[in-house]
Amino acid sequence: MAANENNSFTEDKDDQKTLSLKRIITVSSDDDDNNEDKESNKRQRSLSLTKIKPSQLMNKQPVIRNTRQTSLSIIRTNSDEGDNEERKWNLKMITPSSSSSSNQTLSKQQKKKMTQTKLTTLFKQKPSSPLVRTVSSPSIVKTETVTVTDRTRTVSLDGIDIDEEELFSQWNDQLNTSASATTTTQATTKTVDSKSVWKQIFGKPVKPKPIVDDEELKEQWSQLDKEQPPGNHRFYNPPAGVKRTCPFYKKIPGTTFCVDAFNFGNIEGIQAYFLSHFHSDHYGGLNKKFSNMLYSNQITCNLCKSQLGVRPENMTILPMNVFTNIHGIDVALIDANHCPGSNMFLFRFPNGKLILHTGDFRAASDILKHPLLQPNQIDTIYLDTTYCDSHYRFPPQDEVIESAVELVSDVLKENSKTLVAVGAYLVGKERVFHAIAKALDCKIFVEARKFRVLNQLENDDLSKRLTKNPHETNIHVVGMGSVTQPMLQTHIDKYSLKYSKIIGIKPTGWTTPRSTGGSKHYSIETKSSNITVYGFPYSEHSSFNELKFFIEYLKPKRIIPTVNIGRANIRDKMNGYFKQWLSV
Repeated sequence: MAANENNSFTEDKDDQKTLSLKRIITVSSDDDDNNEDKESNKRQRSLSLTKIKPSQLMNKQPVIRNTRQTSLSIIRTNSDEGDNEERKWNLKMITPSSSSSSNQTLSKQQKKKMTQTKLTTLFKQKPSSPLVRTVSSPSIVKTETVTVTDRTRTVSLDGIDIDEEELFSQWNDQLNTSASATTTTQATTKTVDSKSVWKQIFGKPVKPKPIVDDEELKEQWSQLDKEQPPGNHRFYNPPAGVKRTCPFYKKIPGTTFCVDAFNFGNIEGIQAYFLSHFHSDHYGGLNKKFSNMLYSNQITCNLCKSQLGVRPENMTILPMNVFTNIHGIDVALIDANHCPGSNMFLFRFPNGKLILHTGDFRAASDILKHPLLQPNQIDTIYLDTTYCDSHYRFPPQDEVIESAVELVSDVLKENSKTLVAVGAYLVGKERVFHAIAKALDCKIFVEARKFRVLNQLENDDLSKRLTKNPHETNIHVVGMGSVTQPMLQTHIDKYSLKYSKIIGIKPTGWTTPRSTGGSKHYSIETKSSNITVYGFPYSEHSSFNELKFFIEYLKPKRIIPTVNIGRANIRDKMNGYFKQWLSV
């Protein structure tokens, strides 16, 4: 059957029974006298009218002398039970006005503009639309779709038939030219399908499904709470003497997979051990004795081999951004925007079901543009909830890095004998000190182990700037815990002959509550005559707002938090946020 001979109407999902649609146009006079004589006169008067152009109707020209209020009734009949449900729309009243005669003297361009304005109003006013679709052939209804076989496509208004294509050509023309009404630039052409217009006029509003508590998930958390000794709030790190059991939120249901679960030995029923990135709270327990199969990306596997002694035969390097089949499940690695070598895992089941494990991640806007992450497609998200509290709202990473570069540049202009100590982890915060070094076009001093690690991150420009000679540059990378006044005093004492002042750059999201507002994204944490510690709200975890936008965009069916989950009251608070975000 040709596509232009079909039309579809979407019913509610709850309508499981076969339905037939009958469309009846009823005309009711303003007075209550509806005897047969008047009805006969109306029909004769309607049939005697000649067809007119749509523009005449849309401009409300005085085509019909006698005006009356009209209404549209659509009666939906349940063919199985014989019940009727009637829905009514009032149609606009067509009245002659004093301005109608003057409209005839208006220019053609003015008439077109008036028509465009009224059609736009018509589009917005769905319940009071004057457009009525008449169907002369029977409807065929299956499940949720009504397919209408129709060769005569007309629109009726107050008993006058108008060719549908002619009317909608004006509608499309209005949309194509509306943007150019206020600007001189040419607007992009848009086309509105008439089917979608009818759907907007006659379709039922779809009510969002209410969000209900996940009883199964609540039971799993409750069971974990019972198994933990009093005062212990880290499920994966129980006290000495207590057998470690892998918690449910580290296993992917329906698979033989676990994620970041190396602290529990050989886990029963697990064949594939996935590692999201090279941070100790995720690879903890992994060492050269590991005899199972580890799956991760190139950078993380390189670090596992060089730093932990994991054998290559026990690692499988997975490509980024494409699916790889592992034990019957497709797995794709997506950049997590956390630290070098960090990734999220997207698991795709044979039935199309999707589960996303974020590991640790920073949900910047680029992540939401990834083609594998589409709204309303993901069943479950295992979410990094490090900053899942409305207290933690910090600026974008690029803005904070730019602020750090400006601060260091200004300090060095004021006193070139200033030593700059940038806090970092073994892996992480590289963007901050790399950006400073690029702006100053200088080297970066790091200690021997850090030097070996950074050279495995596959960043050529960063590798070229590294040096193990502290006298070659005044940009020194130190541990995050060393960015304190006592530690920085010890550090500058080693180079007192060359430097008279030292500043510490502490880039972490935990400084957010004390950070300053405006364009200068930093705070002064401590200050003395020759030592100043600056806190920058730079995090490689998602802020509260970023988590909110991430969930609102993807709209998963279920969210399982993976951080700060040791206390039931904290989990309840986060679950409250999740419900709010999913209800938008």
